[in-house]
Amino acid sequence: MGLLRDRLNKEREKVNNDFDKETKAPSIKKSLTSSYLNFGQIGKNIPQYFSKEEKQKLDILMWVAGKRHPTKNENDLAWQILVSVHGNIGPMREKVICPYNTFGEPCPICEFIKSNRLSKEVWKMYKENERLIQLIWPHTTPEIERQGIYYWDVAAFAFHEEIKQQAINPEDGGTIQYADPDFGQTFYFNRKEEGSYTNNDGGQSKGVKYSGFKFCPRKSVIPDKIVEEAGTIHLDEALVIMSYEELDELFKQTKQLFGKNETTGATSGVVGASGTQSAGESTQKTYQPSQGKCPASNGVFGKDTNKHPECGDCPIYDDCKAERDISGQSASQSASNESAPSSTGMQQTETSEAEPPKRRLLRRSTEPETDIPM
Repeated sequence: MGLLRDRLNKEREKVNNDFDKETKAPSIKKSLTSSYLNFGQIGKNIPQYFSKEEKQKLDILMWVAGKRHPTKNENDLAWQILVSVHGNIGPMREKVICPYNTFGEPCPICEFIKSNRLSKEVWKMYKENERLIQLIWPHTTPEIERQGIYYWDVAAFAFHEEIKQQAINPEDGGTIQYADPDFGQTFYFNRKEEGSYTNNDGGQSKGVKYSGFKFCPRKSVIPDKIVEEAGTIHLDEALVIMSYEELDELFKQTKQLFGKNETTGATSGVVGASGTQSAGESTQKTYQPSQGKCPASNGVFGKDTNKHPECGDCPIYDDCKAERDISGQSASQSASNESAPSSTGMQQTETSEAEPPKRRLLRRSTEPETDIPM
C-alpha cells in the first residue's frame, strides 16, 4: 500500500469532515470591493451582506469608532462610514479610497482629473464615488439571520439620502434613532433586477432598482450577544488608506497599462459647433467668452472646468479654461496685494513655499480579500 493511502487510512475521519465542510460551503465570489476594506487589520472575519431576495429587512448596528473614522473621534459611538473611492485603478482595476474627498488630504487621482481634459467615458471611470459602509444584522431569510453580524457596503447615492429622509419623523421633525439597540427601528426596502448596463469591461450587467424604503418599530430589542459583538468591531479600522505616494505609483501603473489616449482623453473626434474635429485639425471658434454658459446642468462657466462629464467634448472648453485661469490669477493677485505688509507694520515671517502638505503614511495590506458585491 502506498504512502498516501497509509496516511489517508490514519486521517480518514478528518479528511471526510473537511471534504463534507468544503463541499457544502457556500460559494464566495471575489470582488474588488474589499480592495479598500481589509478585516484582517482588525482580526475579524465578517461576511459581506448580499441577498437577491426582493423583500429586504435589516437592523443597522452601533459600534465603537477607532482611529480611522472620517468624521468621528476615537471611542465615539458610530453607525456608518461614508468614504469616497476611485475605481479602475492599477492593473487589477481596484477601488481605492480618495483621501481628498474622504479626509480632505491631497489625492493624485483628483489632481489628474482636475488638470486634464478627459473624455466623458474616462472621466466617469476615474471620478470618485461615495460608498456607505455599516454593520448590520439582517433578517431577510432565517439562514441569513442566524449568521449574525454582516458588513454592508453599498453605493451612497442609492441608500444614504433615503435612510436620512426616512429617519426624519414627519410628525415633529425629530429624528428616529434607528441604530439604538433598545429603541431603534428595523429598515425595510425592496430590491428588483431591472434593465442592464455596460460595465467597465465592456460587457452587460443587470441593473438593480431599490424602492419602498421604510423604518418600522422592532418587535423586540436586539439581543445582547449581537450588541456586544458589534461593540468590539472598530469598523473604520478595516479601511485600507493608502499614502499619496502609493496612490500616485498605482495610478502611474494605470496610465502605463491603458495608454495615453485612454487616461488623458486625447480627443481625435471632439464635436464642436461646426461638426466633428479630426486629429490635428483646428476648429474655428464662433463662441464669445462674454456670452459663456456651461452646457452641463448646474455648471458654472469659467469655474467648473473638468468637473463634469460634459467637459471632455465641450465645444467651449478652451474659453472656459482660459476664463478660469484668468479669474484665478486675478484672485491670487488680489489676495497677494491685500496680504502684503506695509512699510510701517511688522515684517512678515518668511515661510517655505516648497513645504509639502501633510499626508497619511498608512500602508495598504496585501492579504487576500473576498466579498460579494452589491
